[in-house]
Amino acid sequence: MAALVANTRPRVLDWRPYQYSLTILFLVFSVTPLGLAVYHWGTGPGTREEEARAPTPQVDLAALIQSLRGDGLEATRFAEAAKKYFLERYGLKDQFIRLHSLLEVKLFRTTEVPIVVLGKGDWLFYSGERVLEYHQGQQPLRPETVQSWVHTLTQRRAWHEQRKMRYLYVVAPNTHTIYPEFVPVPAGYTRLDQLSQAKAFAPSLPFVDLRPALLAQKNRVPLYFKTDTHWGPTAAFLAAQLIAQQLGLPPLEGELYPLRVYPTGGGDLARALGLQQDFTDLEAWPAARPKPLFYEDGTRFHPQLTNVVVRDRVVVENPSGHGTALVFRDSYGEALIPWISSMFEKTVWIWTYQFSEQTVWREKPDVVIEVLVERVLMTVPP
Repeated sequence: MAALVANTRPRVLDWRPYQYSLTILFLVFSVTPLGLAVYHWGTGPGTREEEARAPTPQVDLAALIQSLRGDGLEATRFAEAAKKYFLERYGLKDQFIRLHSLLEVKLFRTTEVPIVVLGKGDWLFYSGERVLEYHQGQQPLRPETVQSWVHTLTQRRAWHEQRKMRYLYVVAPNTHTIYPEFVPVPAGYTRLDQLSQAKAFAPSLPFVDLRPALLAQKNRVPLYFKTDTHWGPTAAFLAAQLIAQQLGLPPLEGELYPLRVYPTGGGDLARALGLQQDFTDLEAWPAARPKPLFYEDGTRFHPQLTNVVVRDRVVVENPSGHGTALVFRDSYGEALIPWISSMFEKTVWIWTYQFSEQTVWREKPDVVIEVLVERVLMTVPP
């Protein structure tokens, strides 16, 4: 039996060329990244993004030697700068991260990135801000909190009406809510369900539930990006049409069909995995086209639909519009800008989760809209 066990060792393990090859591969994978980092250091500063992440350490040999003989502060500063440089800009780091993520996601169907959950059919879902707990209906609003929401929104509508303004509170559904069949956890009774039920008992509540309009089209139209946390321009178009209806405004010009669909790269969730080059997505626009819009300085407005960047205040002007609007919004408001701004001569977009009477007084709009993504209901108070 002992001889049998000994003979099970693969003979290739004792083959000298095989051992030499393993040694060479080990040295290549160990030394090459370090050599590339040193080479890039010697060639000077990198790109703007690389320098922002970890500046190239500057060496002053005279000051370094003097520091070693004295208090050592310059030596400490240089050592910390060099450590950060090598940690952040180690040679082939991005390529190794991408290879690691490819193996995890594509081969083993898992990921160590905490804010991304792999769904069915190549869908990626955001898991930050306790959104999966929310999706499963955990921690529902207490009855007194629901009443607080109703009271707050009712009082806010009355406050605006006294000042001859119209007001709406709009909740943009999570991707999980519109496409629950691709989420790896079951859906439950959510806080948005609770607010929608309260609306049924208080019809005058200035609260807009977009789910029915979106769910009616989900099997015919790509509404959300599969690799990004945001909805697409077609979903925003449908939402804007419902908002216009709720405000008593004329509908947007143009029809939903035929769609204009363009392939695009991976969104912010794919980027979090380091695989934005390996995922593809679809950017679906309705047949209707937004009106030409401009910033205050006269430059043409172009929305950023994926990998949205925070912009605290955006003012969009439409020469053919009428009236003014003030919109308190989060990143989901970005896709709404082309459509909502087409309704008004001037639209001020403020990135915030909090309503501000001072901002309303300052801007003096005709219409005030709050647009927040559904998951915020898990954290934002009435």
